[in-house]
Amino acid sequence: MVGSKVETDETLLHEQERGRFVGLRSAELQYMAVSVIREYEEEIRLLRQRIQGIKSIYNSGASINELLPDELLVQIFRWVGPRSSTVDAIRLTHVCRSWRSMIHGTPLFWADLLDPDGAILARYKTDFWIVRTAFEKSAPIPGLRFSLNSTFLSCLETHPSLTSHISRISTLYFDCIRKDHRDLRPFFRLQMPNLEDLTVWLKCADARVTPADTPLNFPRLRRLRTNCVSFAIRWISPSARQLIIGQHWEDWGRTPNPQLVPCCTVRNLDALWDALRGPGGALTELRLDSCISDRIIRPRDPRLELSKLKTLFLHAHTSDTIQTILDSMKLPATAQVTLTSTLCPYHKLCSMGQGVPCIPKIDQLAIDMGSLTRHPTFKYVVRGYEGPQKQLTLCSLDPINNMNPVDLLRFFQGSVSMFAPEMITVLDVTCTQPSPGLASADNAGWLWLFRRFPLIVHLKIETQSSYALCTALAHDDVLPNLRILRLHTDTHATAVNNEILLFVLEDRASRGLLLQSLYFSRRVPSQEEAIITPDVASNLRRRLNAIVPDFSFSVKWGPRVGGVTVSLQDGDV
Repeated sequence: MVGSKVETDETLLHEQERGRFVGLRSAELQYMAVSVIREYEEEIRLLRQRIQGIKSIYNSGASINELLPDELLVQIFRWVGPRSSTVDAIRLTHVCRSWRSMIHGTPLFWADLLDPDGAILARYKTDFWIVRTAFEKSAPIPGLRFSLNSTFLSCLETHPSLTSHISRISTLYFDCIRKDHRDLRPFFRLQMPNLEDLTVWLKCADARVTPADTPLNFPRLRRLRTNCVSFAIRWISPSARQLIIGQHWEDWGRTPNPQLVPCCTVRNLDALWDALRGPGGALTELRLDSCISDRIIRPRDPRLELSKLKTLFLHAHTSDTIQTILDSMKLPATAQVTLTSTLCPYHKLCSMGQGVPCIPKIDQLAIDMGSLTRHPTFKYVVRGYEGPQKQLTLCSLDPINNMNPVDLLRFFQGSVSMFAPEMITVLDVTCTQPSPGLASADNAGWLWLFRRFPLIVHLKIETQSSYALCTALAHDDVLPNLRILRLHTDTHATAVNNEILLFVLEDRASRGLLLQSLYFSRRVPSQEEAIITPDVASNLRRRLNAIVPDFSFSVKWGPRVGGVTVSLQDGDV
């Protein structure tokens, strides 16, 4: 049986093995087979080591590492992580040895890790190891940004490996909203001599400690952002330049339904105004976002004067609250002011009929409404300018349902009544909301707006259809000083609307109301409609040359962003 087994196995052997096994007896054959197996296993082990070494060389010499300079690779690593995802940032170090060495030798990468976008790195004590690694490998970079929950505060106090890096922090994001980490005591004991930017979210009614002293341990604090008015009043320091008191939305940007976490609101402004008059007198930016009670009490005189203020943002639920705040302030003429209300835009945001006393110079007005508003947050925005500088912005947080089109008359009356008629000489209106369907309603809105500001010289309008606009311009007492007209219409406009526009301009010219410059742009749904035939071009050129020295007429088709343009400028096709 043994001979039969050996004979069967020999069919699988190479000639080298057969030669070594010829003539051996069973015991000798078994011993020789074991020896050969051990030799082959040792060769396999050595081959595996060589393969592993070759793989390491292959990974280190990957094409992306050879083609791109280290500086660009490092920048790519910083974009992929760590600010966007802490997990992705750590995974990058496991791709290959070259990347690992490069990342571990880049302090900027680890500095980014300390403050990821839309997240908090130091949430719990179990995050200690990654926080310590990030602090150590970010050295010696100054001006670190760091985000944490109060649960992690004790680690900053008790671990020497972290306390030695605290002095490098210049921006701190501190969240103690949740019930399991509302202990502020370790925070007040920190020594942060280089901290300049502090964000603190809390609920002072539930916090274990309410701050009673000014931030003596933070001598360079320039920017303070919090949702707690009581905290802000105590922490306004002589070094402060920016103060932001407003709402905190938990999980903003990370969930479709972020939760509003309110804190205290103030009814009597005297304490806040006194703090701003004293140590806060050098503020350049002040933002009060829904932190003032609707039952506000007018602060005592004199009015708050912030001579260095550049930006003021006020958000309140009622226009009376906003007006009370403005009445109690005296601002530089160049201050940029934003007034925001949660009311429907049909309501007057501010009932001051002659403008805002603290902003005496405004000669340009921009009104944005509809889905293409240029403001990143608000749907209905009204801006006032003096020269090239924006000075006043009015916003509405309560957009009108698109199924219920805007009543232009009520909207204009509610949004621009605070501007004095003699103030505005330049008007820019972007109106992309659906038309109510009644031309008379739109006509009444445009007519009221033009009669409200009779000194307008430069008019720029973007609207779906120019019919109601042209009807308003046809009245005898409308815009006698108008010299520059820029009109953009959407696909709702027709060639009939264009003819009406030309007729109105010719009629105004016959009454001595001449334009100096006209720019007209019309968007059409198809390429065929965008073609300007020779006879139409000739007729347009003749009629426009007779009434406007400088004109441009263009038809666009395609998507709103981009598209193709067919132009007729200054009489030339």
